[in-house]
This record gives sequence, C-alpha cells and structure tokens, in this order.
Amino acid sequence: MHAHDSSSVSKAAPPRIVRGRLVSTVTRLLVAQIALVSLSACSTRSKPEEGRPHLDHPRSPRPFAEDFELGTLSRWSVEGSVTNLVSVTPDPTSPSNRVASMHVEPGELVNAGSRAEIAYDNRDVPGTVAWYRWRFLVPSDYTEPHDTTGTDDQGRPMWQVMGQWHDQPNVEAGESWDSYPGHSPAISAHHGTVNGRSSLVTIIGVAGRERTLGPVELVKGKWHELLWHIGWSTGDDAFVAVWLDGVALSRLSDGTVLPVVENEARVRGRNMWNAYPHYLKLGLYRNASFTAANTVYYDDVTISAAAPARKP
Repeated sequence: MHAHDSSSVSKAAPPRIVRGRLVSTVTRLLVAQIALVSLSACSTRSKPEEGRPHLDHPRSPRPFAEDFELGTLSRWSVEGSVTNLVSVTPDPTSPSNRVASMHVEPGELVNAGSRAEIAYDNRDVPGTVAWYRWRFLVPSDYTEPHDTTGTDDQGRPMWQVMGQWHDQPNVEAGESWDSYPGHSPAISAHHGTVNGRSSLVTIIGVAGRERTLGPVELVKGKWHELLWHIGWSTGDDAFVAVWLDGVALSRLSDGTVLPVVENEARVRGRNMWNAYPHYLKLGLYRNASFTAANTVYYDDVTISAAAPARKP
C-alpha cells in the first residue's frame, strides 16, 4: 500500500449531502433484468442548465490518493448513523491492510435514505479530464434480498448504489441547497442480482439521456478494481470510459457494443447537470425495505491525470 501525500490533496470543504428520493433510470433491457434507480435531491426533477462544450482546452485534476492506512476518514464527509457504521477497519481478506468499511443495518435512515457513505469534492470543474480508481469488496456473506428484478411491498424497485458523482449548487453564484433543484446522479455504479448472479451496472448521463453499461458479473469475497476515465462537460463533448478489473466495459444494456479503441470504450454525451464540480460518493445506499444487514469495503481511491497502475 502507498501512503498518501497530504500536501497534494485538495483542502476544499466537504460537500453538504442532500436528502434523496428515487428516480427511475432503467433502460429497456434492464427493465426485464434488474430494476435500478438513481437518487434525486427533492420532489421534482428539473432540466439542467444550458450546456456548452468544455473539453477544447482540457485541464488536469488535483491529484488525490487515499489508502486508509492512517486509520482516519478526516478528508471525507461521512454519512452514517450509530448502527449504519462508516469506519476504517482491517481488510477481511488481509488483516494487516486497512480499508474503509460501510455497514448498513435495516430500518435506519440517514438523510432520508438507508445508507453508509463517504463523500469527497475534488473540485473538478468542467473541462477537467481525470482518471478515478477505487477497489471494492462485496463480501462472500453479503445477503442479497432477492433477485432485484422485483419490487418491495410498496412497489418500489430494489436498488443498491455503490458509487456516484452528484451535482451541487454553485455557491459562488449565490445558489444554495434550499432552492437547488433535485437531480439524479450524473454517473453512478449499481450493484444488484441479475439472473441469480451478483452484478454491476453503471449509469452515465443526465436529463433523460442516460446510458447503461452492463450488467457485468461480480465475484463475492474478491476485491474488484473499478477504473473511470472522465472528461467533464455540460456539452456533448463529454465522455466516460469504465474498466472492471482491467477489462473495458463496452456493452450497453440495449445490446449496443461501443467501439473499443486502445482498450477504451467511451460513452459520449453530457455528464454534468451544471457547470460546477460534481462530488464523489462511495459506500452503500439502498432501498430502505431491505431487511438484511450488509457491509461493503473500499480501498485505494485515487484521482490522477494519467491512468494509475493496476493493483495486484
């Protein structure tokens, strides 16, 4: 594990976490396979502000690295209750290594959701082109409530969000959370059960132009690496590419296969709701009707201008 360099880390204040509700973003094939939804900050979903291209003069992100070896979450905004624990713990597969643990108990809500999450705002403005990487572990004893093609007793789709980038008000323009419209995450990673198998899908895009990569199978009890290459923009020049364990994700949920060029398959199109940095959230945020206690683990979070080397 590599210790982080605190001198290179953004000192920006953590984002305020907003209250959420569910907004469906399921595409045609996943309607038959897995019901996944994004989160919305309030009761209505608004149109994004007018967009424009930003990547004609790309800029690099602030470098960030977090391996949790210092045993603290001081650089993160933490969202968890007394029993919905967010903490640094020994790696269940290698106790000498420290990792972030996100534990959710049934029936406990935090900011109107069943969640245990950490958030970080790297201040990646439109025009930033960055690589984001984290490793995550869904333990072998993780309890799937049932096949997530179903719904709960209130007719709500079953869903589990395990990573997302969310928009926020532009405080420099005088905006605040009190009047800021609610949006689904611009980019999100979801865990669910497809045909009895633990799976991952990623949902990319805003304003009804979302596209879904996957599903791809996950192995419980194994550390997986999720890598993202993102060009942030409110215009159609934006792009997102995703790799799971070094394999480029190229198949969309509608069956379309994206071209893979130099081992990179890009989903193109607007990926920001407004021209203000979107912040990163990691953890477990799920349908509140789940009745099982579950834990997920995260490690080796990096943000960089170049693709990081894969972890063994």
